[in-house]
Amino acid sequence: MLTPIRAENISAPHGFFSRIGGVSTGRYEGLNCGAGSDDAPAAVAENRSRVAHTLNADDLISVHQVHSAEAMHITGPHQGERPKLDGMVRRPKASRWAPSTLIARLFCSRTLRPILSPPPMRGGAARWAA
Repeated sequence: MLTPIRAENISAPHGFFSRIGGVSTGRYEGLNCGAGSDDAPAAVAENRSRVAHTLNADDLISVHQVHSAEAMHITGPHQGERPKLDGMVRRPKASRWAPSTLIARLFCSRTLRPILSPPPMRGGAARWAA
C-alpha cells in the first residue's frame, strides 16, 4: 500500500510518494516511476499503475526531462515516446481531457515524487517549468 504525503489545503488529487510500496528491484528498488530509466518496463508500469490507483486515476502523464525551457500543450496521454521537454500546459475547455488522467513530475529516486492533478480552471494552466 502506498501512503503519499498530501497537503490539506489542496483539493485536487495529489501526493508526494517515497520508494516504499513499489515492485522495482536492484538499484531501482521500490517505487521507480521513471519510464526513461534502465529499470524493467513491466516494473515501472506496475509502479505507475499503483500511484495512479492510489490517487483514484487511470493514468499518469510525464515527460522525458531534459532541463530546458520547452513546454507543450497536452490534451491527454502521450502516444508513443514521451516528449523531451520540461513543461506541460493544458486547456481543459479546449481539449478532451480525461479527468482520471494525472500529470506526474518525477524526481530522482532519492527524493519524494509529487503527483498533481490539474484542477478545473478556465483558460490554461502551466504545470511545470524546470
